[in-house]
Amino acid sequence: MKKNLVQYQVGSLIPVLCLFIFISLRAVFSVFMNTLFLTRLGKAVFSVSSIAIFVLTYSFCLTRLPHVIPVRNPQCNDNIVRGVNLGGWLLLEPWITPHIFEEANAKANQTVVDEWTLHSFLPPDYVHEILERHWSTFIQRTDLELLYSVGISHLRIPVGYWMFDVVPGEPFPLTNGEVVLKSKFFLRRLVEWCKEIGLKIVLDLHGAPGSQNGFDNSGKMGDIGWITPELNLTNVNRTLRVHELMIDMVFGWIRDDILSDGTLYGIAILNEPLAGWVGYEYVWKVLVDYFHPQAYEIIRQRLGNDVKVIIQQGFRNPSDFVNLMSEKKGYQGVVLDLHNYHFWNKKLNNEALQVPKVFETNIEEACEFASYVKIQTLPTIVGEWSLASTDCQKYLYGYSKPYNPKLASNETCKMYDGNLRNYSDSHRQFLQDFLIAQMEVQEAASGYFFWTVKTEDHYAPEWDFLALIKNGIVPHTLCTKKSICSSRTPQKQ
Repeated sequence: MKKNLVQYQVGSLIPVLCLFIFISLRAVFSVFMNTLFLTRLGKAVFSVSSIAIFVLTYSFCLTRLPHVIPVRNPQCNDNIVRGVNLGGWLLLEPWITPHIFEEANAKANQTVVDEWTLHSFLPPDYVHEILERHWSTFIQRTDLELLYSVGISHLRIPVGYWMFDVVPGEPFPLTNGEVVLKSKFFLRRLVEWCKEIGLKIVLDLHGAPGSQNGFDNSGKMGDIGWITPELNLTNVNRTLRVHELMIDMVFGWIRDDILSDGTLYGIAILNEPLAGWVGYEYVWKVLVDYFHPQAYEIIRQRLGNDVKVIIQQGFRNPSDFVNLMSEKKGYQGVVLDLHNYHFWNKKLNNEALQVPKVFETNIEEACEFASYVKIQTLPTIVGEWSLASTDCQKYLYGYSKPYNPKLASNETCKMYDGNLRNYSDSHRQFLQDFLIAQMEVQEAASGYFFWTVKTEDHYAPEWDFLALIKNGIVPHTLCTKKSICSSRTPQKQ
């Protein structure tokens, strides 16, 4: 992948800067030595010392200076969010890190399906070892630099409530214990990297007390306990308390100069609450009448008006958000987050073998999504999307042995096996066009966050932005791309 000109210029200056530092130190050292040594011994010591200074200065400079000077890329300067999600890092999902769950289930008799059961059915020391190894290795600074170099500007970081608040009866480690402190250490390190590189962040509460959707990505599969039909607000209020504790953490970062003004783009107050399915209208009512306004006030009172308050679609029709929490009603900086996945479209799965027709259908539907974005009265981002057009990805609906997709056939999954090296040129071209089409629609709004940064060993490349970069699917710069949707017939309204 080509690096941009500015990045080359910064890189080429590093040896020059190091040499300048060495010459300056040598001059100072020379004056000092000449005042002390006038003999041959003194000159010999000076020569040896000069060599030592050169080696130490140059090695330190070359290894540390690149981390002081941020990687630069030609930012688009259009205020559009071009982001990726860091899924599967601080909140595990089986399909993102299958090896972790397979290793755990070999010891737990196939009972581990999420973070809750991971902590419930395995010895704490073993779980802590798995998690710390994962936290420390899954995402590296070089990954963030690569993302930034192609034009990524934002990073959405999903976290679970158990990083901030645990009550008796829950299997998670205590929030003041070593394990949670280590998770916060790695999060803090990541935030510092983002600040140095120039990435903005979103803190995304992905898992709430009781589970807001019953999915493994909430930390606990099964029933929805975040709010009950009887409108017991215990876990809703705990979630508000989690936001207060999260903001306390943010204040600590600001105090320690880990977080600078503008690095924190926003707080996503609750990911994918199950508010749009039949029988869950009470969830929507609590969100609109109580949780959204309360979370908004907490963030505004403690962080001011610059940090965005991001509310999620919650499986509702996007039209339900028209005029909701608008500036006319006194709200500022509220952003709507829509999620748009093609993999759970039954029609697309059924037609997946009808190539190239299905490629064209996916792109058409990607372009038609513009109609949902255009009606919004709030600034709108697409906070999750991918290039997956089938549900073939192993464990996508949850860990199970054997794993069987709900929609795609076995024959389909042989074709969509995730091995990009086996994909035809036309399939790879489809992936790039599919990527650009979705970006084009989303950039016509306020932007996007691709799901996700990476998968374990690049196991699921259609979901793996780093793998897509390395395989040439992502353009060299996201600021200047060809147009896919604008050259087509007008989108359906």
